[in-house]
Order: sequence, then structure tokens, then C-alpha cells
Amino acid sequence: MKLLPLFLILSGILFFRIQEDKTMLNITDQTIAELKKLREEKKFLEMEGGYYLGAPSEEIRLELEKKLNHTIDILIDNIKANPTKKYLLSRFSLMLNKFTEYDTEEREQICFYCEKLMDIFGVESSDGLLMNWLYGFNPEDFFKQEK
Repeated sequence: MKLLPLFLILSGILFFRIQEDKTMLNITDQTIAELKKLREEKKFLEMEGGYYLGAPSEEIRLELEKKLNHTIDILIDNIKANPTKKYLLSRFSLMLNKFTEYDTEEREQICFYCEKLMDIFGVESSDGLLMNWLYGFNPEDFFKQEK
């Protein structure tokens, strides 16, 4: 009988983890329209305020845009069949591997586009994926070490 409360707590934690991994996304016609709109935009151009000066050349800009648009195309075609945060982040992970040879500015910009995609899907966090890829660590891990 003393094990019952412990069992219930552990079951609740396990259930929460399973639910967290399968966070469902609400995919509507508006979601797909926003993806298509982002797909059609020119990307890796200079941003207002000097935040990003644009890709170093038009050739590189087109290369970057093509890689990003490929992922957007996959999302347009498959997100309704796989409407989970886990699927979205797995697509990010596959895409990010194609951007490792670029300069920091372009890598930061691809993270910016990932965040735009997350906004379209109503996803608030990449669960450290973007930070790990861009900076080589997850800030949550850093703060755990501080304790």
C-alpha cells in the first residue's frame, strides 16, 4: 500500500513525458497558407536596422533559400499527416545539418527562420535544439550546473 502513491507519481511523470513528446499541432488551412507565403518570400536578404546584412553573395543566398524552401515544402506536404511538435523539430534537425558549413550570420538567420516556422505552428520552444546547434550547448544545461 505504501508503494501506491509512489507508483501514481511515477506514472504521472511518465504520462507527462509521453504527452510532451507528442504535443499536437493545430494544422489549419491558414497554417498551410502561411507556410506557402513564407515559401514564396525571398530569404537571406538584408534586414532593417542592420541586424543581418544579407548573404555574402547572391549565389549563397539562393543556395540557402533553396535548402530552407525544401524543408518548407516537406512541411507543407506532410505536416497534416504528422501534426506533432516532435515531427516539426525532427525536420528542423535534418535541415540544420545542411547549414553547418556557413558563417555564423547565416546560421543565426536560419534559426530566425526556424522561429518564424515555430510561430506559424504556435510552438513556443525548440527544446534547446536551436541553441545546441548554433552555440553547441543548451542554456538549460548550463543553469543546471550552477545549482
